[in-house]
Amino acid sequence: MRKDRDGFLYTKLLPEEMSQHLAEFDALLADFNSTFQGIFDGYTYSIPLISEIYKRIDQRADYYLYFHSDPEKPMKMSQAKEIALMAFWILKYKPLSLPANKANSLFYRKNCTINENILAITHQNYCIKN
Repeated sequence: MRKDRDGFLYTKLLPEEMSQHLAEFDALLADFNSTFQGIFDGYTYSIPLISEIYKRIDQRADYYLYFHSDPEKPMKMSQAKEIALMAFWILKYKPLSLPANKANSLFYRKNCTINENILAITHQNYCIKN
């Protein structure tokens, strides 16, 4: 985040800062996976998209400091705002993914009744035979 207020010109995150953010994201995912007891094992994520998300959050913090903060008493963006921005950009960019078989299994378990499951299995078996 910027240190001065000489015009609004975004300063990129340093590689060390980005590495720290990526390590934090890894820790967040590990905590998430342990909370859900391995239901999401096998997930992957796009490092370029996660990097872009952290860049966007940093840009917003920079913008907030420049346009919404008193020069005499600089304000930082709240942690709640950072979390909200992270949620927004994750939903927008969708950097996380599961292997197809795991994603299908979770989809069926969450969205399908026995009726839809019977049809899906019937269709799958038909496609395999033909």
